[in-house]
Amino acid sequence: MASSSTSTSNTSFETRYVERFEGRNFQLWKWRMEMVLKEKGLFNITNGTEPCPVDKTIEFNTLNQNQKLALETHLSKDGKAYNTICLNLGDLPARQIKTAKSANEVWTKLENIYEAKNTTNRLILKKRLSTLHMGNNDNMTDYLDKFRTTLEELEAVGSILEEEDKIATLLNSLPDSFENLVVSLESRGNQIDLDFVMARLLQEEMRRGKRNEENDTLFIAKVNDKETIKNEEVNLTKSGKRLLSKEEMSKVTCYYCNKKGHFANKCYKRINDKKCNEEEVNQTTTESEFLFSASFDSHKDNHWYLDSGATMHMTFKRNLLINIKL
Repeated sequence: MASSSTSTSNTSFETRYVERFEGRNFQLWKWRMEMVLKEKGLFNITNGTEPCPVDKTIEFNTLNQNQKLALETHLSKDGKAYNTICLNLGDLPARQIKTAKSANEVWTKLENIYEAKNTTNRLILKKRLSTLHMGNNDNMTDYLDKFRTTLEELEAVGSILEEEDKIATLLNSLPDSFENLVVSLESRGNQIDLDFVMARLLQEEMRRGKRNEENDTLFIAKVNDKETIKNEEVNLTKSGKRLLSKEEMSKVTCYYCNKKGHFANKCYKRINDKKCNEEEVNQTTTESEFLFSASFDSHKDNHWYLDSGATMHMTFKRNLLINIKL
């Protein structure tokens, strides 16, 4: 019964703290797996510091009782460690180590694949770090986790950046909306480190989130106010002025017709009078144009009116003119 309880506890620990490794963020997965293996007393078998107590090439039947017991204990622990690691691997990493026969061989293969300290890996990781950029809608916590993970992967392959290079790279990857904070942090000089910068960025995101929540609350309040006004049936004009009730309108006197119940801008008499005046003006203009045309046509003769007071004269007959200059 106690054995069953221990097994359940270990399974819970493993399931709760270790996600399956899918090929990314090996350093964090490796660290968590170390915790699980240490909890189970299997890490020394895994990292090779607890070698097999008996030469495996020797025939089992030739071993004495103590040697057989030691070998069986070692193989049992190695099998548990092997299963614990393999069951926490995704499909791709599992295919890469499936030929391994022991926990130590699995562990070593994973380190050689995902922590290979060669120039190619370092260049790939440095390029990934230099091209990281936070979008305007990205979550700061997730972005900083991605940034720190890339730094840890670089350190794992033997490329450790200076603290100021880490800070400069991080600040340069932020969107323009963080420009004021970046300037403020840069002005502090040597008084900051990467942890401080990340903490300030998280605080800034929290501050902005709170401000957005307050704006959302204010917007909702305004909407509710409008709904209240609507429910109370308070009529508003486009300019925001309240319309008068029928009782109030009955006391209003029009300054144009001196009748009650309406304003001058709604006075039917004023509107009709204005319409009539416009029609008269249009009729007068038409008659004037007709008279001018008739007058122009009826005076086509050879007479000149020199006392007209005009400084210049015009004629439509060219033959009446002499010494024409073009």
